[in-house]
Amino acid sequence: MVGMALVGWLVLPPRLSPLRDYLMLVLENAGDISLDSGNDVSLLLGDLFWRALQIAAPPLCVIGSAGIVAAVVQNPPRLVVKRIHPDWSRISLQAGWSRLFGATGRTELVKQLMKVVGLGILTAVFLAGARSAICTTWLNDPDALPTLIEGLAVRYLMVIASAFAVLAGLDLIWTRHNWLRKLRMSLHEVKRELRESVGNPQIKARMIRIARGRNRGRMLTNVARATLVVANPTHFSVALRYVQAESGVPLVIAKGQDLMAVRIRAIAEANNIPVIEDVALARSLYRSTDVDAPIPTDFYRAVAEILVYLRKAGGTPTRRTNGAR
Repeated sequence: MVGMALVGWLVLPPRLSPLRDYLMLVLENAGDISLDSGNDVSLLLGDLFWRALQIAAPPLCVIGSAGIVAAVVQNPPRLVVKRIHPDWSRISLQAGWSRLFGATGRTELVKQLMKVVGLGILTAVFLAGARSAICTTWLNDPDALPTLIEGLAVRYLMVIASAFAVLAGLDLIWTRHNWLRKLRMSLHEVKRELRESVGNPQIKARMIRIARGRNRGRMLTNVARATLVVANPTHFSVALRYVQAESGVPLVIAKGQDLMAVRIRAIAEANNIPVIEDVALARSLYRSTDVDAPIPTDFYRAVAEILVYLRKAGGTPTRRTNGAR
């Protein structure tokens, strides 16, 4: 549309005058033109066609170039061999019906109807506004009618080009929104990608349960090597090992809560390991220490007092103390 408007404004006007002069010459000397045979008619029409082609060729080239540029800007050319492969769904009535009346087909139909209706309304409004000028020029100055029509045609093309530019902008927004919506993954695709990236959640949960079971089994095995167990008295149990030759500070080799605490205490009693019932110390050690890690410095004094007490008592098992802090 823009190319046609530029042609009507810049390229076409200086080329119409020679054609108009030639047609006036033909009409003024119509009686002198020989039309006795088909060859005479062919020569006359051929001359007219050649002159018209000389005038119309440049505008047509400009309009064609504008169309090619618009197509290249919207969709750069590329070789897609798949397009020329036979596709039997193209001749399927069901597939064709889905393309025509599916969601995409309905959207395209609405867009085309908007273009046709909008073009009709703009044309009617434009012609209604230009009606008075055309009638006045037709009655008062017929010679100025071609110039008036030329100006109105250029204005009409510019109005249509502006309207189509607005529609193109809206279409671009809608197309991009629809494209982004189609790129979104469904819930099933999200779950499948999650399984492929981080593993099946059920298998992962089972592996975690197996690992926890092995850790519990390892901790229960380590209880037999403990120097003492601090209990609360049944809710928490922390097994400590202190051998000066191995490490300079006591290590937490096992800890547990509720049933696990009862099992740690039972193993300790079965292996004659002292169990010290200290509510505050057991709870604090359980929450602030990790297995196979040394106890924090804040508990050095409390644990040292217990070790001194056990040494004086000769390592008597299952003794109780409140352990002043």
